[in-house]
Amino acid sequence: KISGEAERHKLRIRAYGDDPGQTPLVRLEVKSRYISFIYKVVVDLSRQEYKEIEDAFKQRHLPSMNIWSDKNTSTEFLRLKHQYNFEAKILLQYRRQAYERSELNRVRVNFDDELIATRDLDILGSMSGARSLLRYGYSIFEVKVDNVLPTWLHQLISKYDLNNQAFSKFCY
Repeated sequence: KISGEAERHKLRIRAYGDDPGQTPLVRLEVKSRYISFIYKVVVDLSRQEYKEIEDAFKQRHLPSMNIWSDKNTSTEFLRLKHQYNFEAKILLQYRRQAYERSELNRVRVNFDDELIATRDLDILGSMSGARSLLRYGYSIFEVKVDNVLPTWLHQLISKYDLNNQAFSKFCY
């Protein structure tokens, strides 16, 4: 991301809820960018399936065929992980308030706060050693628009003199 590559891939493993240790599902996500086109594919796995994948990663080998042969997204996830030798670097946790509006095109607005990160990579465990990445009282305000920015949103951005600013949770 930092070097501005025209083609890049981001692999994410996500657990949702107030207590990720109690989540029934773990999501594998591949987010790819080809010039200005962004493509995302996801697959939800049971905790047991995820634990098998996690154990395989720790032992530096591929999970069994039954885990990834019938799920296209996990196949892509594992292919990219192997091809680029990706490995987990940080674990992020944050609280998100999401809003969506569909008109001629879809508009999504997110507020992310209570953003913390750690290098302890146990996604289903506690966030030991985590530190805050945002100053107290600050949030990340994210706007995603599928096509053209609607007039009402343009007016709000102008009214409050908001500026577009890139922010990578990972890089920060």
